[in-house]
Amino acid sequence: MNSGMIEVIAGRQPGNKSIEVIQSLVEFMQGTIGVESVPGEGSLFWCEVDFSIGTEADGETATSHPIAGRRGLVVDNHPLARSILQSQLETLGVRVDAVGMDDFLSKPISEAILRHTLKRWFPGADLGDGKSTGSAIADGDAGAAFRQMQAAGPELMTRLVDLFLDNTADSLEAVRVG
Repeated sequence: MNSGMIEVIAGRQPGNKSIEVIQSLVEFMQGTIGVESVPGEGSLFWCEVDFSIGTEADGETATSHPIAGRRGLVVDNHPLARSILQSQLETLGVRVDAVGMDDFLSKPISEAILRHTLKRWFPGADLGDGKSTGSAIADGDAGAAFRQMQAAGPELMTRLVDLFLDNTADSLEAVRVG
């Protein structure tokens, strides 16, 4: 379709830029666009665009992507959004587990909020009498939390210190870059 045809067609409805926009998009995608018009009967607009699936030569394959082979977890409450993200990650070669989400706990949490949420998640479960167990870890008392972790034994402290050391450099770098 040439630009003269576009002007004539668009001229039938003053201010209608839809056809020009569509023509620009089709041409951008290296396609063709046309119109077949019969006076008194109407017009048929058409376009052809190649939507073929790329080949390995066109770009990275799932197995060559830097995150291929890794595991991923998709958590979303909307099934469609969850499925789309799962599919996108699988296309990159990620092994994905996808689950729904009806509720969550954000940090820091208090023991009371944790108990309340667990009662919603596990109705009828015996969660104790509702009195505080003195869980300083859940209630944000850093000194008391540290003492509780020490009391749990050296294995827990060693694991937590190693985890901290393994992740701190990356976290600091992300803050510097971000």
